[in-house]
This record gives sequence, C-alpha cells and structure tokens, in this order.
Amino acid sequence: MANNIISLYRTLNHSTLEKLELSSFETSFYSTEGDDEVPILLENQDDTESYYMGKSDSFWDPNSNDLIVERSFVINNPKALFGIDGVTTNEGKLGIGVHIYSRSSNFQTTIPLTVAITEFSINHLVKFRHVFQPAEIKGEVIFSFFIYLANNIKNIPMFASIPGIRLGELISFKIIVDGDGSIFPVVEVEKSGEPLWNVITNWTDVNSDTFDTDNVRIEINSKHHMYDYIYKSTKPSQYLLVEVLSNAISQIIFQVVNDNDFEMDGEFIPGSIASVVLYWILTFEVNVASLEAINYSLRDKIEPLFM
Repeated sequence: MANNIISLYRTLNHSTLEKLELSSFETSFYSTEGDDEVPILLENQDDTESYYMGKSDSFWDPNSNDLIVERSFVINNPKALFGIDGVTTNEGKLGIGVHIYSRSSNFQTTIPLTVAITEFSINHLVKFRHVFQPAEIKGEVIFSFFIYLANNIKNIPMFASIPGIRLGELISFKIIVDGDGSIFPVVEVEKSGEPLWNVITNWTDVNSDTFDTDNVRIEINSKHHMYDYIYKSTKPSQYLLVEVLSNAISQIIFQVVNDNDFEMDGEFIPGSIASVVLYWILTFEVNVASLEAINYSLRDKIEPLFM
C-alpha cells in the first residue's frame, strides 16, 4: 500500500541512507530477576533484523517474564540529511522515533527518542530501551526507527515544514516471541474422571494465527491417576511423555496440512501455526501422506531424542 503513496516533500531514499553511513547495530535483551536485569542470550544469532526469542538458552518465558529490549546504532554522517539533497533545510532540526507494532499482539506505540540532530551534528548515537510486561506481546513484534521534522521551518518547495511529519525509515528489526516450534504450549487442568491429556486447537487462519496457548495447546490433567508419572526421571515416564507429544503433534500436523489455506511452499508469518508445523515437518522429516504416516515418521525421529 505504501508504494502507492506519492510524497509532496523530500523523504529518505536509498541514496541518502547510504550517505548516512549507519553502523554499530547492537541489540540486547534482558529480563528482571529480583533486583537484577539478567541478559537473555540467543543461540546462533548473527542477524540484525530478526531475533527468534524461542532460541534463547535462558530462563525467559513470554507469559511469566518481562522483556527489556535495547537497541543502539550510530548515524556517522547526519549532515547528509540537510540541504538540497537531504530531507530538510539547513535550519531544520530532526528527531528520531520508533514505531513498535504487532498484529498478533494487537499492540502499537510510537516513542520519540531524540530531537537534537542539526546540520552540525556528527556521529549521532541513537539509543533505545523499552520494557514489555509479562504476556504483553506474542508472535511477531516490529520496531521501525524513523526520522521526523522537529521544528517549524519556513515554507520551501519540496521540504516538509510542519513539526512531527515523518521523513522516512532509518532501520527496522523484529523479534519473534513465540519461537520456531521447539517449545510446545502445555497447560495443566483439573478434570476429574477425564483422560490424562487432550489437544486443544482454536485457530482461524493457520498462516497468521500465532502458535501459542490461545490457539493450540496440550492440556495435562493433574487429576488423572497417571499425572505424577509424566514428570518423573525414569525411562517409563520419558516414554509416556514421548507418546503424549508425538500423538499431539501428529494431530496438529494432520489438521494443518489438510487445511485449505496451508501450502507447503507458501510464505508464512514467523511464529504462525503454519510456520511451526512446517518447521516440524522439515526438522523431523515427517511423511504427511496420512495420519498413520505422520504419527509413525514423527515417533521414529522423536523417540531417540528422549531415550
């Protein structure tokens, strides 16, 4: 949609962005533990644009812990923003803000960061910090850093003159809160006289609905006489857990691959149900020809992981 918008004033373009010489993109994640902020370390993270929180080797859980996000970067040549080839005149002052939004969380906010960039600025450091409360976000959360006019300037053709007008995006990155399918939502319920476990599916669109407890989960019945055996450190208990997981995952895979909206080679939103099921299929080399084939091929791969 944005590609169809024609701006009547100068905004950031690829050439100007290159001249800014942006560098030192550093992103850090923390969570509060008592009076301390403990770093959340992500495994195999070498991408500055996408961060999969499910790959954390830390204690962090999106429903129980807060999430502190910090990001910094440097504009090494801010002078490129001013003058005839820039986005404002030499009398302009520019600010930087960040738009944080998430369709899956039904959440968005805009935060101003700096209002001190002038034609005389050099090596401008941008620092950002935001705290998300437990269970505040899920799925994909996008952070878009933009530049805006911060002061009134006289009207000059092709330059914005009203404070607050956005003049283009500097950088963006995203976090995927619900991981990549390596964690399965499990909740405990109390249902006397009912089976030990049950799979609950409650999605509308597998391609956009997030893989979380609202849309898909295993319910473990703590009132069942076999409940205590699931979490014991014994071979029979481990095998029982494998049976629960493999059968539950098999049911979900079967439902999704037979969903009219699902395509194996389609493009999925990270953290969506479809993306997680595809992750399972590829990781465990699942044969999706039938429910029986799904269950057998999945158990064949999962059992050795627990035994």
